[in-house]
Amino acid sequence: MMRSKNIVLTFLMLCTAWAAAGAQTDNFAAVEDSMNLIKLDAAYVYGESYDTNRDLALEGALKDLVFYCNEIRHEAGKDSLGISNLMANVKELVYCKADKYTAFVYIPVEKMLSLTASRPNAGNTNGSTAVTQQPRRPEPPRKPEKTDPPRKEEKPEPPVRNMQLAGTTLDELSRTLSTQDNLVEVKSFLSEFKKDGRVTATGATTQAAEVPADAYSILFDGMGGVLSVLSPKAAGPQMNYRTNLEDNQSNHSNCKFIIWYR
Repeated sequence: MMRSKNIVLTFLMLCTAWAAAGAQTDNFAAVEDSMNLIKLDAAYVYGESYDTNRDLALEGALKDLVFYCNEIRHEAGKDSLGISNLMANVKELVYCKADKYTAFVYIPVEKMLSLTASRPNAGNTNGSTAVTQQPRRPEPPRKPEKTDPPRKEEKPEPPVRNMQLAGTTLDELSRTLSTQDNLVEVKSFLSEFKKDGRVTATGATTQAAEVPADAYSILFDGMGGVLSVLSPKAAGPQMNYRTNLEDNQSNHSNCKFIIWYR
């Protein structure tokens, strides 16, 4: 019972600290554009949530952020962070549209990795248990025969596990990218492709006209979901690798931003 009260008090303190920063929620289009730019920047890790209650939206966004921060920290061999570790270090963006709040919290990856995790104990109230239950990327069940599986096997990271299946040509890479569902997964692949030289250049834009004619493009909705992976305009009628049919950006009125690569 005491643990539950402590968690509630923690979130009340967080929401009070953020209340003053929430005044700029009217210009939702500008705030949404800022969110999308941060999503495209690999230097940041972010969390996002939605609710008709502003405080609950912020609470959910912070839980989301802790989940993804700990995935990255596990990759780096660092201990898990809790909500209390991030409260004083994150920045937030919030807007309200049609009586629904969109809350977005973010922190530079470098700064997040430099934070020191709280020492775990029986009375730990950092919320890490709730964070691992995020519905967007559920943790796969552990194999019963392994009592102490490696950390990578505990984390739901399809891009990392499937990276060896990707091809070598941009056409093959595009077919691999077309099987991904969201921005987080796509960025994982593109980062690896760029590191090993299979992709030489990438960019982001909100306008299809700004995509180079010889570049492949990935269209995203406002939630970071993949709408289409398109072949270059210079190659003739563009093809959607998700459907194997002709397609172009004008067919996706809900496209909010585009990542291109070549």
